[in-house]
Order: sequence, then C-alpha cells, then structure tokens
Amino acid sequence: MKSKARENFLNARIVKLIAICAALTVALTAHANDSTARLGAGGLELTRSDQIRMAEEVLEISQTQIRVHYKFFNDSRIDVKTIVAFPMPRYRWNPRESQMDANIGPLKSFRTWADGMPSSVTTDTKAYLKGKDITSVLRSNGLAGERLTAPLWCSLEMVSAKVCLSEGLNRRVPGVIDDGRPMYEIQETAWWEQTFPRGKTVAVDHTYQPKVGQIYGFFRDAVTDSEWLRPWKSGGDAGADDPRVACMHEGGQAAVTARVKRLAALDEGPVSVVLNDVEYVLGTGRNWNGPIEKFLLRIKKQSPEQIISLCFPGKARRVDPLTIEFEATNFVPQDSLVVYFFTLETQAQIDRKPPANVKRKREEK
Repeated sequence: MKSKARENFLNARIVKLIAICAALTVALTAHANDSTARLGAGGLELTRSDQIRMAEEVLEISQTQIRVHYKFFNDSRIDVKTIVAFPMPRYRWNPRESQMDANIGPLKSFRTWADGMPSSVTTDTKAYLKGKDITSVLRSNGLAGERLTAPLWCSLEMVSAKVCLSEGLNRRVPGVIDDGRPMYEIQETAWWEQTFPRGKTVAVDHTYQPKVGQIYGFFRDAVTDSEWLRPWKSGGDAGADDPRVACMHEGGQAAVTARVKRLAALDEGPVSVVLNDVEYVLGTGRNWNGPIEKFLLRIKKQSPEQIISLCFPGKARRVDPLTIEFEATNFVPQDSLVVYFFTLETQAQIDRKPPANVKRKREEK
C-alpha cells in the first residue's frame, strides 16, 4: 500500500500530532514516587512520614519498562512499620482515540523488592469525578471490583446506545454520566507493608511496564500547521480538557520540523512522525521527610535517531547514543513527568524494515 490511497487512508485515521518540546528544556514540570499510606474507612490514603527520608532515587524511563531504585533511611529511634504506596496516573474512558493508543490504562506487571527480597503487592482502585473520590458511592450502587473499571472500556456503540452505565446513576452522583459516557477517572495504587529499621538504610526497587501513548501523522515537507504545534496534553483524548500538560519549547518544534524537511528531501515518500508518550507520577515523593537528597533521571531511547522531549530542571548529560541523564540534589518533585519519544522516518525507510516477527527472531539469536 504505497499509493496515494494508502496515505489518504492513514491521514483520515490520524489524531493530530502535536510536535512539541522536541528539545530538552530546563523548565520544571513534574514527577512521581513512593509514598507512605494508611488504610482508612474509604480505602488507601496517602500520608506523610516525618521519620523516614529518601536518601536516593534512580528513575529509568523507556517505552518498554520503568525501573526505580530507592534508598530510604529511618532517622528515628524506633523501627517504623508502614504501608508504602505507589500511585499510577489516572485514566478514563477515551471518546476520540483508541484506548490502545493512549498512555492510560491499568497497572501492568508491577513488581517490587526490599533489600533484594520480593514484596507482596496489593492494588487499590479508586474512582474520581472532578477530583472528588466517588468510589464508595459507585460501589454501593453495584460498581465494585471489575465492574468499577469495566465502563471505561465500553465501545462507542455501547455508549451511543446508553447501555454502558445506568442513567439513573446520575441522580446519586450528578455528572457521572454524560450522554451515555462515563465521566469518572480511575486511579490504581500498588501498596505493601514495609518495615524500616531504626538507623538503617532500606533499598527498594520497582519495575513495571508503562502504558505508552501513540499519536502519528504523515508530512511531505514540514510541520507547518499551528494546530500540530500546540502543547500536547496527556490523559487520552488528545488532552483537550486535561490540566496536565507538557511545556512548549520553540527549539523543540524547530527540531522536529527540521528533521521532517531533511527526510522529505530524500524523496522517499511522506515522512512519518510518531509521538509515543510515557507518564510518571512523581509528586508523592514529597511525602517523605525532606527533599530527595540524591536524584538521577535516566531516559533510554529505542534508537539513536529518536528525539526526546521532557521538561525537567537542569542540563541533560548524554551517556551514550541511547541514554541521557539528569542529576539533582535536595530535589523537591512536582506532580507529574511526561516523556515524549519522537520517531521520524520516510515511507521507504518503513518499507525497508523487516517484519516484526523476523526482527524478533534476529534479536533472540
């Protein structure tokens, strides 16, 4: 399908790609980390610890895996046993793009270790409407367990037929349904019990598969439409009403546009621009005693040609063709970090790639 018809078909399906922040900036946006917590009447509640400090954090983000390494120190005179919680970004029903293309969804393959020993992890699930916890109300109306999250995976047909949720639910939770659409968000939090011995360091490690968003478009010479250059927001439906947003950077826009022009000059068909985004919740790292004393953010690219975009304080250090790092001391994290991975290729370059199964066999050898 190298014809103009194929290009038109793809263009008809694309969600507008916002080519932003292609260069690294020093502006501060956000983060996500462990937190202390307690089990209250309404479920898991995040709390603050005045006894335990985060001495070190190494956060590694890629499109396939997130790894986090912490060192905690108990400054008190007693052993402290507490619940440690790891909240994930909230997700919701997606009206304009496929859920499979959004960086939102259930927690996948989360594993954690304390001093090298695996911990038993439980997942807490809550529902929010305009920032208000409505979990207990929904559960009392039959939306418990998987029924709490199932409406967020309803098809467009189900929503149009208004069979996704009972319209009567609006009488108990005004605004929870809008013309058949579920309007609430889901947040999942992994948690486990942890003992921090007095005067000692405890090393905690996490690993999990992130939910990766994807937006793509095809260009013939340059990204010139201003609508393609507006700030892109996380959250699923191109972020039209999502307050979480990456910062805009003119140099980044220029980098993406320049790459498109250079590839278009090869005369190898339209240039594909794919934006994959990964979000990480950082703000709960403020719940420990004091700032994070030593912080390292490591970003791993899939190829040397990828353009990485994020807003983070400080200057990036290039470790190797696939790795960049940021370092900070006495770091106070903000709320959320979104990392963008831009991949730009001509149609001919895409066609020359081996099929995915062939590539996989080569990598396994």
